[in-house]
Amino acid sequence: MDKPISLVFVGDDFVGKTSFVYSILNKQLQQQYVLGVYEQIASKCTINNKVISYNLVDTPVYEDYDKIKDLSSFKDNSIFIMCYAVNNSSSLFGLVQWTQQIRSQGVLGPLVLLGMKDDLKYDASSIVTQKQLQFVKDKIGAQLDLVCSTENKYNTHFVIDQTLKLARKQYQQ
Repeated sequence: MDKPISLVFVGDDFVGKTSFVYSILNKQLQQQYVLGVYEQIASKCTINNKVISYNLVDTPVYEDYDKIKDLSSFKDNSIFIMCYAVNNSSSLFGLVQWTQQIRSQGVLGPLVLLGMKDDLKYDASSIVTQKQLQFVKDKIGAQLDLVCSTENKYNTHFVIDQTLKLARKQYQQ
């Protein structure tokens, strides 16, 4: 495959997008919060003895969904990782609006639901239920739903592997 796959992380503020990207690239936990900035970071991994090039794209958050960064450049070879915090159900439901904004830009890439902060799922009153997750998955048309915890490194590399496998299948690489 010549063109790298873009893994575009989208979702509300404080769900863990920037921490996830940082931990994958630096193999360690980010020690302090750094406001997400719109950037693409190139990386590679091997899946089934094949080297896959990909870009991790960390998107900044804006209070108004209409002001999301122009994502039309991600029409080809892109997977959108729709991030929410498992301990905050409103972050899950916010993905419906994020998806509408992405689709309004003509971007049709596959969607992956990613529940972040899995280590906090028992410490919250607003935990995401399986019923809520299925509703949003159906509503936005996500092809996968995964969970992870950057704090304890639970499933972080599995998320990348599964997302890249979906991309290979989607784009027949």
